[in-house]
Amino acid sequence: MLLPFEVLANYKKKTLEKDYAPTIAKHMMLTEQYKQTQLWVENLPPETLAPLLTCLINAKHYTLKERLDMTWESIWAKDDTGNKSQNAKNSIPANKTDADNAAQLKAVLQILKWITPATNASDIDKQNKCSQFEKTLARMGGETGQLWVNQQDKYQLILANWMQLAFFVKVHTQQQDKLLTYKLFNGACQVLCQNLRVFIYKQAKDYLINGQPYTVYKSKFLIYYAGPESEDKVINEQHQGLKQQVLQQVNALDAKPYTLEIPR
Repeated sequence: MLLPFEVLANYKKKTLEKDYAPTIAKHMMLTEQYKQTQLWVENLPPETLAPLLTCLINAKHYTLKERLDMTWESIWAKDDTGNKSQNAKNSIPANKTDADNAAQLKAVLQILKWITPATNASDIDKQNKCSQFEKTLARMGGETGQLWVNQQDKYQLILANWMQLAFFVKVHTQQQDKLLTYKLFNGACQVLCQNLRVFIYKQAKDYLINGQPYTVYKSKFLIYYAGPESEDKVINEQHQGLKQQVLQQVNALDAKPYTLEIPR
């Protein structure tokens, strides 16, 4: 197989290099190894799936030449009346950076599709996939070891990494593809994140600028696990403790339910 699975299995920080992500993405989507790649991804442990997704959402940024080309194209793009076209940006030729990010986005969406259980899957299979995804989110962005000291930190990390995943999908989806892409992403998350309960509230912070008071509101999130009980009694107790803590905060802060999806 052309995809360097051995490298991914022994993931190190160097795999986050921006030039590496497009190569992985393009190899994953090769037709001749599609089925084999699918089987491999479906059975990936979180310790390998996490660095793979982390690598793929590491977007490339425009080079100086690409920025200059885009600027001049935008300046000179005019409509029939001689005025600057409202669709000037859409007339700019695709560049390597956009193509690489598009390939990475396609690979991310394909991974989510592959690991999402079928509607007719057994409850056990569905929960195994949910657990796989939760553990993957908890490990994204760092080493493969445990990154949290308690359940609250773990689920806040899960939420933060889901936000990064969603941000990548949202930013790099073309306007004409939004309906289909968001439907695919949100559909996968609806299944894979079914055990997570998330709430949102506004936190106010007051500032004094040039003698004038200003209040800035920032969105904050609460999260707890609401899935089946674990065989580990200690983990069950921790889940229940976190749930009670979060629900108390929800009432105190007037937090509202939040769905893990990209708004359409």
